[in-house]
Amino acid sequence: MLNKRKNFITENQYIILAFMATMGTMLIVFLCNQMVPFGDKTILRMDLYHQYGPLFAELYERVTNGDSLLYSWTSGLGSCFLGNYFNYLSSPIGAVVLFFGHKNITEAIATMILIKASLSAATFTYYLKKSQRNQSYAGVCFGILYAFCGYMLAYYWNVMWLDAMVLLPIVLYGIEKIINSGKIGTYTFALALTMFSNYYMSFMICIFSCIYFFYYFIIKYDKDAVVNRIYAKTHKGFFAKLKNNRFLRSGCAFAVGSFVAAGLMAVVLLPVYNVLQQCSATSGNFPDDIKTYFNYFDFLANHLAALTTTIRSSGDDVLPNIYCGILPLILAPFFFFSKTISKKEKLATIGLLATLYFSFNVNVFNFIWHGFHFPNDLPYRQSFIYSFVLLVMSFKAFIRLKEFRARDYGIAGAALLAFVVIVDELTSKNVTAATVLFTMILVILYVLIISFFKDKRYQTASLAMLLVVCTCSEVIMCDTASLNISVDKTPYVSDYDEFTKLKTDLDTIENNKFYRMELTDLRTRMDNSWYYYNGASVFSSMAYEKLSNLQDDLGMMSNRINSYTYNPQTPVYNAMFSLKYIVNNSSVNVLGSDYYTESVSTDKFKAYKNNYYLPIAYLISSDAETWGSSSYMDNWKLEQSSDPFMLQGDYFSMATGIGNPFKKLDISYVTYSNCSPFSEDLTSKSFYYEKNTADTDANATFYITTEKEGNVYIYVEVSSASEKSLTINTSKGVITHSANQNCILDLGKYQANETVQITVPFEANTGTVTMLAYTLNNKIFNKGYKILSDNQMLVEEFDDTYIRGRVTAETDSLLYTSIPYDDGWTVYIDGEKVSELDIIKFGQSLLSVKVKEGNHTVEFRFQVEGLKTGAVISLVTLLAVLLFVLLKKIRNGKGNRFLPAFTIENNDYSEGIFLTEKANKVEIKPVIISKQEKAEKYIPPQREIITPEISKEVKKEIISPPDCE
Repeated sequence: MLNKRKNFITENQYIILAFMATMGTMLIVFLCNQMVPFGDKTILRMDLYHQYGPLFAELYERVTNGDSLLYSWTSGLGSCFLGNYFNYLSSPIGAVVLFFGHKNITEAIATMILIKASLSAATFTYYLKKSQRNQSYAGVCFGILYAFCGYMLAYYWNVMWLDAMVLLPIVLYGIEKIINSGKIGTYTFALALTMFSNYYMSFMICIFSCIYFFYYFIIKYDKDAVVNRIYAKTHKGFFAKLKNNRFLRSGCAFAVGSFVAAGLMAVVLLPVYNVLQQCSATSGNFPDDIKTYFNYFDFLANHLAALTTTIRSSGDDVLPNIYCGILPLILAPFFFFSKTISKKEKLATIGLLATLYFSFNVNVFNFIWHGFHFPNDLPYRQSFIYSFVLLVMSFKAFIRLKEFRARDYGIAGAALLAFVVIVDELTSKNVTAATVLFTMILVILYVLIISFFKDKRYQTASLAMLLVVCTCSEVIMCDTASLNISVDKTPYVSDYDEFTKLKTDLDTIENNKFYRMELTDLRTRMDNSWYYYNGASVFSSMAYEKLSNLQDDLGMMSNRINSYTYNPQTPVYNAMFSLKYIVNNSSVNVLGSDYYTESVSTDKFKAYKNNYYLPIAYLISSDAETWGSSSYMDNWKLEQSSDPFMLQGDYFSMATGIGNPFKKLDISYVTYSNCSPFSEDLTSKSFYYEKNTADTDANATFYITTEKEGNVYIYVEVSSASEKSLTINTSKGVITHSANQNCILDLGKYQANETVQITVPFEANTGTVTMLAYTLNNKIFNKGYKILSDNQMLVEEFDDTYIRGRVTAETDSLLYTSIPYDDGWTVYIDGEKVSELDIIKFGQSLLSVKVKEGNHTVEFRFQVEGLKTGAVISLVTLLAVLLFVLLKKIRNGKGNRFLPAFTIENNDYSEGIFLTEKANKVEIKPVIISKQEKAEKYIPPQREIITPEISKEVKKEIISPPDCE
């Protein structure tokens, strides 16, 4: 056993070194940024802060509590959790969260990134070992450069995408094995694991796999030339020739491996496909016009070190993140000057690089690569593939150092320095002073090291180790700034225990039954996942797009794509979406009114019970069925200027059969700062503004006076708004709110004749501002609430995927629910499945059902669409694979084996093809073929082996790369 371990370490020492060197380098970067445990900083950033971190926390809670992984009521009012799992959380490495705990999710995610970066270096080095037959320190260097390529530096915080970097080298090596020997196992397993880890990135790898299959076959095809000619003469008939055509056989094997991988992962792909049909992740129209995004010069300049990475899709500096070290820039030209690399491979590589370039630069190709969808941000998500190709190409040049003189590398270095100077003069996009300085230093350093390699007086191994150190130093010098590690851990987790105590008290009050709650001030867009409570807010690519549209129309802060965030809303909204508790954690408390009763509190959190709570399902008038339909919404936008209060009021009026409870408050007057007075009457909803002095601060202050006692609700929308905040002076204190986050705000209770002062900043020189202020007619609201409360469904059983309740309908009605519509929900009334004709997409996004007069038992059952079918397909595929492997072993045990396609002296190179025969029946003898015999008609025995004599014809095309140590 000990010897086996030693052998394993010896055989894979450079792979292990690449892994350890990358891990050590990353830890130094963490240390430089004072990240936990070296300080209080975390790796959280942007979506990792708002989205992925909370989702990993939810996954931890679900696993440790034994909760369902199929459906979650935690975020977005409810959704298929498998969608979020396979989109964000399904990486096998994600299991590390179980060892860290909820409050240490930040360290768990940092560990995931650390492991994935290290594995990327290891798998790249493994690829060089297996594909290029080279084990050396050079492979370690290139592995490190791959692990810290521009894609990693820009998107490291999209932790779910990093698995694709890890698995790409294995997938491509698997393709090479298919072409070389017909073995599909490596490719199939790697591709299946890619699909499981992240279906989205696997789509891009599948595209490139098809491209790479043709590329690799082209550069290797010459090795078949003699064999194909011989079999063409000796095997007559179409099917015989077809059987021995390597391209068709390899193509079929590649297709079979791809389909088997998809079949094995059908249990993942089918459910995800169904979830995607209802979310925004797949929305988008094919481009009408062809256009490009950048020029050649800027693209080339983006290969330099210490660049500003691209993470936004808008602006003048949007370029693919293709940096992968300075060493490849020096070596890449020598790939094309090498005499031992065939012209065909050089041309094919140029074609491959050009294909990747146009996939970045042409909108149509960019659209296809990203799953027929233009990303909202984070562009060029396939850029790591380009880095892989460039690094492999450069590595092939590196192991051919002996073909060139030291002077040649000096010239290449000088040319690169000249290019850097030109870039500096022309100020290319994303290039900074640090880019110029670091690139020049590294060019000189690498040229010197390469020159030393040419001198026999120096030990190659020592120089190679020096090259590893230089590569790690490049990462530390140039990449530390790109890894934006600036968010403190303490504020992120410090109040978790306090909130958990409050929620435990509420669970006790509610006897652990289902209820929804929300915070008045969300720190992240997914606080409900972080604190693990059932809420309304969501930020996920798997969010239901139609529901996001509805929430925006109802006055929630939403991007109408994949997120909506709760701010203190109206009692109508809270009842409509079954919010039982609102927890105040804002500096200004607006909940102390007749609509709420204080329930449980801690130092930071104070929970208020909604006095006008309604359950998750209740009966409403069947007249409300048309509310929120396409035609209704068109009329609402046209006639009511998209007033969210009127949309809520129409729902309440149609559901109850009584009047609209909202009453508009007029604007008393407006004061202006660097802004001309509005020309519109103050009774208008929208106003046109124009600055007196352009490009300077301007604002308008609205004064609203209450007529009667009651709560005041406002909605403000400013065109071209920035991050500047609205300032709202209330009797309870000053409330600030970002001007570009349009939503309804509850300002709390006011006495009669009190004035609210709202200052709105203007960013653009001209534009429009919408100012809406309303109060609630409590008489109408109370009457309508009683009607709805008297017709609520009594919930008898509730879990993540099943709800049962009783309801009594005095007339034919509509059972409204605040359950987001999903094809996975099935409704049963009195034990009978409800017809699809009686299922209503209320407001185009909520599950509702027609109910006849009488007493009824209603059941809601959730089944992930496609999960059963996918599981059956995956199981059948797995059994078929196991059966094939078993039969193959049995057959091989009877004497079947692969014949070598090529054999070169000293076994320097050999491959197997698909031809198999029973060795126990036929004696295998080598056949020596002379040049004269080749010209004559040759009739071989039952099978033949291409011997060294015949292999000399193809030997010149089969060149083993020299070792470089």
